[in-house]
Amino acid sequence: MPESNPIQQTDLPAIDTTTFNYLGHPGRWKRVVEVGNNATVDFTGSNYGAGGVILSNSNCTIHFSDGGSIPGTALSNNTLYEFSVSKVVNNAAAKQYVLIRNGSIR
Repeated sequence: MPESNPIQQTDLPAIDTTTFNYLGHPGRWKRVVEVGNNATVDFTGSNYGAGGVILSNSNCTIHFSDGGSIPGTALSNNTLYEFSVSKVVNNAAAKQYVLIRNGSIR
């Protein structure tokens, strides 16, 4: 029986990026952005791709990418909501979490 010959790190092409950038991000979400206490974050530019929200406190407003908004009081805390988010206005002394989608996975 031949010996197994696992791929060694030196067998991979030289790259100057992370393994995730080279091989891809395997999950639906690739990054989380914390919206801090009493802060506002726009999800454009480097924050583009916001597609999920988890609230830790309902004292906030979530704005959608094609217009409109919803108050956090209409949602439950600690629940994942899949929204196309353009901005989160956090009026709470708690963080809100916005998940950035992996564009390779639909």
